[in-house]
Amino acid sequence: MNLKADNEIEKRVFEYILANASPNLMARISAEGKTIQGCWKFVTSYARKHAANNQYCMPDEEAFGLVMHYFEDEPEGATYKTDEEKQAEEDAKKSAEEREAEAKRREEERLAALTPEEREAEVRAKAEAEAERKRIKAEAEAKREAEEAERRKKELERKIREQAKREAEERKRKLAEAQQTFDF
Repeated sequence: MNLKADNEIEKRVFEYILANASPNLMARISAEGKTIQGCWKFVTSYARKHAANNQYCMPDEEAFGLVMHYFEDEPEGATYKTDEEKQAEEDAKKSAEEREAEAKRREEERLAALTPEEREAEVRAKAEAEAERKRIKAEAEAKREAEEAERRKKELERKIREQAKREAEERKRKLAEAQQTFDF
């Protein structure tokens, strides 16, 4: 796990995580790249949104509950969202879905107005565009896989060199010991 604490507050959060997080959660924290600094940003954003006169007194239980919530459920860098903000996001998503459905309906109407030849040409053009998109995606994936294979190869070569170096040093050490044994 690569969590680090830079001050006393972050150290308390770190100690709490170590004491209360399951091994599975600890693995997720590492895999997802979560940080104590990101967690603290989440907790302070919660406090700011609940502050009165720019002040908010948060009991330890509430703060550490937010800490666990952050590490269990939130993406790195998330800020606390009030119910109103969540509702606004939901409304925006519904609005986007409605716009998408309207665009789809208009496209269907446009296609219905085409002659059979125009529809066939449209379908063919879409199929060609989709094939090109898939080809580009496959090339990008192949390139990524080749880069990853090269990275793994270099890492393996580095490990082999390190192992060979350790073995050579061990042989030298054993040879030196053997020579000392015979040098009365």
